[in-house]
Amino acid sequence: MRNNVTVRKAKQGDHDFIKEMFYDAIFIPEGVQKPPCSIIYLPELLKYTVDWMKQTDIGFIAEMSGQKVGVIWTRLFDNDNRGYGFVRDDMPELSMAVKDAYRNKGIGKALLDHVFDELKRQGYDNVSLSVDQSNRAVNIYKKVGFIVFKAQSTDFVMVKHL
Repeated sequence: MRNNVTVRKAKQGDHDFIKEMFYDAIFIPEGVQKPPCSIIYLPELLKYTVDWMKQTDIGFIAEMSGQKVGVIWTRLFDNDNRGYGFVRDDMPELSMAVKDAYRNKGIGKALLDHVFDELKRQGYDNVSLSVDQSNRAVNIYKKVGFIVFKAQSTDFVMVKHL
């Protein structure tokens, strides 16, 4: 627990919060208008949240004073259904978001620590993610051990060895 933050395992009932936070996690450069919320229903994005709590999904929710303030989850994709941070079938892809008002309070780090521990416990060796190259989160991911696996046109695919 940090700054009165509690982290718990995500459950089926957290699906709406995960969708809401997934929208918040979409990086929009400064000066660019944010797309409508319906963007998360495009097939290339819907795959991150549809059928939440598949057997291989791992997720955690951060709460402060009874309010959900952040989420982290991993999902396995395959070569026929790749996520933006896809590396290989047996490597989970990570997504996370913390509400704006709760950033820079250690919540993201607490969520990352929980998901890394759970991934290791379940026998995973690595985890990947996709992040826009101009997103300041790149530095946060590097601090916790992610390295750039592949630079694409506007984003990095990053991998962390667990």
